[in-house]
This record gives sequence, C-alpha cells and structure tokens, in this order.
Amino acid sequence: MKEFNLRKKSIEMIERYFPEVDLKTQKISSMLPDLFIGFKNGNKIFIEIKTNKGNLTRFQERTILEIRKRKIQVYIARSIEDVKEIIRKGG
Repeated sequence: MKEFNLRKKSIEMIERYFPEVDLKTQKISSMLPDLFIGFKNGNKIFIEIKTNKGNLTRFQERTILEIRKRKIQVYIARSIEDVKEIIRKGG
C-alpha cells in the first residue's frame, strides 16, 4: 500500500473507531508528522505514517527529535494496526 493510501485509511479508521479523539491532519505543513491526536485526558501525540519500505527524511528525524524534546510523544506507524495500537496506548 502506498503511503498516501495508508494515511487515508488510517484517518478513516480513527474517525470510525475513535470518535472521541481530536484528530488533526498535518499535511498543511510538511514540517510536522502526518497526524496529531489529542485525548480527553490531555495527552497529545503525533504519528508519522510510513510504509514498510518508507524511511524518515533527515528533516523528519530532526523535527521528531525537537517535538520529543518538548515531552510530546511521536510514533512511526507502518500499518493501520500500528495506528490503532498507538491510539489505544496513547490516551
């Protein structure tokens, strides 16, 4: 599955199975990971979607390090199941 399709399917899954989370997609800016999710308990996470063969760019690696320095969790998801598991643990 291509990265675009994996991202699209992940968003559809989140909207269907996790309506309680505040989902923001980040493709407005290529500077941030693909998804930003806020939970009712105040937790916030970012998820970068990559295929099994996809790699982070150096810029993405630096961005993720900067976000983590601010004590915000950032995950790399390589499947819809990864996204689902991250959300289950993240809230």
